[in-house]
Amino acid sequence: MVRKKDQFWSYVEDLDGRFKCNFCQHNFAGGASRIKYHLAGVKGNDVDICTSVPEDVQKEAYPAVEGT
Repeated sequence: MVRKKDQFWSYVEDLDGRFKCNFCQHNFAGGASRIKYHLAGVKGNDVDICTSVPEDVQKEAYPAVEGT
């Protein structure tokens, strides 16, 4: 069975192992969990918080890292 691709991948650009946020243009290493932390506005996983993420995307990402 193939794992479904995480919806948060659409908010970043893949730069061959690094990722660039489509909202703030911040460049960072990592994968899906780091993208979620970045977008959720939660400090963690050595990734800065996105200051340009729309509120609806932030609210969508927060439960993905902190639980409901």
